[in-house]
Amino acid sequence: MKNTFLIILIVFSCIQIKAQNLIPNPGFEEQINCPIMDGQLNGFTSNWYNPSFNATPDYFSKCYDSTGNNYVHIPNNYFTYQNSNSNNYIGLFIYLYPASLHNYREYIQVKLDSFLKEDKYYRMSVWVNKANLTVYNSSLQICISKDSINNNNYGVIDTGINNIVFTTPFINDTLNWMEFSWVFYTGYKDSLKYLTLGNFLRDEHTPLDSVPSTLPFPAGRDAYILIDSISLIPWHGVGIDKLSNLEDINIYPNPVIDYLYIDFDKSKKLFYTLYDISGKLIIDKSILTQSIDVSALDKGMYILEIKDEEGNSIRKKVIKE
Repeated sequence: MKNTFLIILIVFSCIQIKAQNLIPNPGFEEQINCPIMDGQLNGFTSNWYNPSFNATPDYFSKCYDSTGNNYVHIPNNYFTYQNSNSNNYIGLFIYLYPASLHNYREYIQVKLDSFLKEDKYYRMSVWVNKANLTVYNSSLQICISKDSINNNNYGVIDTGINNIVFTTPFINDTLNWMEFSWVFYTGYKDSLKYLTLGNFLRDEHTPLDSVPSTLPFPAGRDAYILIDSISLIPWHGVGIDKLSNLEDINIYPNPVIDYLYIDFDKSKKLFYTLYDISGKLIIDKSILTQSIDVSALDKGMYILEIKDEEGNSIRKKVIKE
């Protein structure tokens, strides 16, 4: 049975409608050549490539290998024994122990089929597994960027600014594929076109959780994961401005400078949460008065969500000047 972990950056009541996956070749099933050794990605699976020149992510396939080499075969290979979640999968070092390879990172990147649009919601998901021949549990990161991010060595890639970055919890299951997913809001970000997976943190900032190992130290003192079945789709559901049984509520002024006023029936007990456009929770309180002091907030767009005790809600974009 597959373990499912759901991480919601902004929790909305949404109804999913089947939508096009914006990631080409999401399960690495479109194959150009049959890999016969580790370190083969570019030119072996369609659309995906290695954005770090001297690093060597691995492409695993069920294709027939006449040489008998099982380094990158599925399910038996050098790193693990694992059937794929879909068809083929890719392996990455997200942390490597040897001091001679300080900050060694492996990444994979793909160009999306279309730009992400501003002021829209999307759902991102990925299936991952921890390789058997590894000790540390760590986290995978995913960056969605306007331009391709890369480097000319094996080191850490800088995600830059104004990009969207997700981080999974520790990947610790060697038996089952684990799904991690996020629903996110693009805000003012526009023309995001590239998806990159790996670890964008330096060694000293990378969280690690070691587990008992029979491997001789320092063999296997690394974090190596498998990746499969990646999805990025438009998320259709309750829009930001859509009311849900709270049509009597009026919020003003908008844009706002100091105080945001809320007209509502005081016989009802209401709650409000305020998020910034990245999904970070700013305020979470009960509504006791008809005004919210936002004078200390930075200028920009925020999402105000108001709920009643029955779970009905209203969501509004709020501009702080």
